Amino acid sequence: MSNCHVGLIVAEKLEIDVLRTLKAIDDCGGITRAADRLALSQSAVSHKIRRFERNTGCRLLRRRPGGAIFTDEGRRLVDYANRILAIHDEAWRGIHRPALEGRVQLGITEELVSSGLSRVLGRFARLYPAIRVQTRVEQSLVLDRWLEAGRIDMAVMQVFATERRSTDLVLQSDRLVWVGSLDLDPVDSVELPFIAFDDNCFYRRWARSRCERDGRELRVVLECASNEGVLSAVSAGMGVALIARRHLRADMIELDLPRPPAIDFVIRLDETDAGPHLLALRDEIAVALGD
Repeated sequence: MSNCHVGLIVAEKLEIDVLRTLKAIDDCGGITRAADRLALSQSAVSHKIRRFERNTGCRLLRRRPGGAIFTDEGRRLVDYANRILAIHDEAWRGIHRPALEGRVQLGITEELVSSGLSRVLGRFARLYPAIRVQTRVEQSLVLDRWLEAGRIDMAVMQVFATERRSTDLVLQSDRLVWVGSLDLDPVDSVELPFIAFDDNCFYRRWARSRCERDGRELRVVLECASNEGVLSAVSAGMGVALIARRHLRADMIELDLPRPPAIDFVIRLDETDAGPHLLALRDEIAVALGD
């Protein structure tokens, strides 16, 4: 049995405060930014970690000039911390949640289904069993039209950063990149073989407009209903696509084509007509998915 394991047995418990500190270091990429998030001094954060290491005999971080990195034991503990804190925070909100009821028509994009939003909605259903949420998946442009028409109460979607509204709640920001497969033939200067969602995709509309301006033809070789389908087609070398940079894979390359606008992932709703049940869902999504 390692000294670390012996130390953990002697300590007999893991303090939530220490786990939250480790999670902040991991999320923020370092002690200094973690201290800012936790509203603590850098020395206070370092002291928490050193005290835990001393009490358990388990080294969590390796200090180096460029910043601290997790040891193997530290990385394992961070993985446990993420799981423990998720359950802890859900239990805490469950005890202190207000008694809310109502119905929510929610619209989300396909890309967000696989980003953790499904787990958020499952947790929300457990926390607020009297709130009925019906979720519909569509393109951002369609969701915005539905929102304006009153067909949905709230949309979680992507928009160009330049078209973000002052009332939008920004969850995350990213940039679009042109991508192709490592095996893709050199991109023709006149015609682009393009992989995309249907014509309601605002990525596709921007790409077509820009190609027309540059005297280039955008030839759609695959129209796909899922983000995973688009990525797989790019990896297979069928053509090029516009994707959020977070989805870039090792078998893809960024292409030297006109730079697209930045994008934001936002929650959009009419707050002037939003009941507490709708705001509770908005806040749950923002806490879970926000940067």
